[in-house]
Amino acid sequence: MRLRFLLLALLVATPVDAEEALSDARLFEARGDPEGAIAVLERRLIAAPGDASAQLKLGQLYESIRSEKAARIYYATVARNDAATPSLKRVALDRLRIIDRSKP
Repeated sequence: MRLRFLLLALLVATPVDAEEALSDARLFEARGDPEGAIAVLERRLIAAPGDASAQLKLGQLYESIRSEKAARIYYATVARNDAATPSLKRVALDRLRIIDRSKP
């Protein structure tokens, strides 16, 4: 737990580019800490609000912790993001359809 706090403190203290943010998020995810990954990527979006890769990954992370409402917001943001590649938009739209079908 102490290591997580130290790592989060370090991440907050340093600027994050897109690749570094995704790499750091994968590190947290591999350690079974999706909340840490979410914190890294949400910080990335403060610096670069239009980062479609970070938005998509946030949708996936929120979906993995069963927060479909938050996942839906990020997927919809990617789908509307003019800077998102067609493949990112396609993944986001597919995930939105899956979330919609899973609702009772």
